[in-house]
Amino acid sequence: LERGAFVEFDTLQYLHLADNLIREMTAAGLTSLMELDLSSNLLSSFPTKMADAGEQLQTLTLDSNPMDEDLRAGLFSHLRRLSNLNLNNITSIQRAGTIQDPKSLCGSDALDKLSMNYNNLSTLPADVFACLSTLSYLYLSHNELTEVPPGLFTGMKQLYALDLSFNRLGKLQ
Repeated sequence: LERGAFVEFDTLQYLHLADNLIREMTAAGLTSLMELDLSSNLLSSFPTKMADAGEQLQTLTLDSNPMDEDLRAGLFSHLRRLSNLNLNNITSIQRAGTIQDPKSLCGSDALDKLSMNYNNLSTLPADVFACLSTLSYLYLSHNELTEVPPGLFTGMKQLYALDLSFNRLGKLQ
């Protein structure tokens, strides 16, 4: 997408760009954007030039992108109203088999739904969800988890739905 392609769309709230060949995305001019779907593109890094959309963006879908970049602390912190984050089938997470920086999911005080299916997650740091006290829905299906670390869900008092199906869990304590 050319820089400034959406400058004239200051009232656009929903932008679905799934299944394209997008390598980079900026949100210049998308000040009213509430939902952005960039799934199944060619993004090699997480979109960081989203400052314009940061004020209103509530749903971000990055599924099935060949990300080379690992999740890192503060990556989503500028998206203050982000309530729905979809990180399914992300190459860098699949390669690591874990979330390397436990603080990488922190930043949005409004996050209600997190989906991280099909990421080959085999382990999770015990404190990876510690900053997600507002989370109601957590989807971790179709991974390689063999155990749930003690304290993994500590502080998640709003959790309503948890999907751990299609993993390799042997016992829960």
